[in-house]
Amino acid sequence: MSSVVSQYKLGDWFVFCDVCDCRIFGSDALRKWNGMYVCQQDWETQNPQDFLKPHIEHREAPIKRPYKYKNDVAIDPPFDPTTMSPYTTPS
Repeated sequence: MSSVVSQYKLGDWFVFCDVCDCRIFGSDALRKWNGMYVCQQDWETQNPQDFLKPHIEHREAPIKRPYKYKNDVAIDPPFDPTTMSPYTTPS
């Protein structure tokens, strides 16, 4: 894809395309997203997937309660029917 440029433009200079190494005028050179100066045939835009931002997921429950284990059971103290008290006194 080498094109021979043999014309003269006042105040313009020649550069070489970084992809196909053809000689072009500096005013016709295009700068790609990665910093390379290329001719019009080799110029391409940056991939739109590069601009995507990840979706931040907030994994928080709206109602928060402490976790209960299976064996975490409240045990009532032994009930003594003679004194009608839940606590027994040693005799």
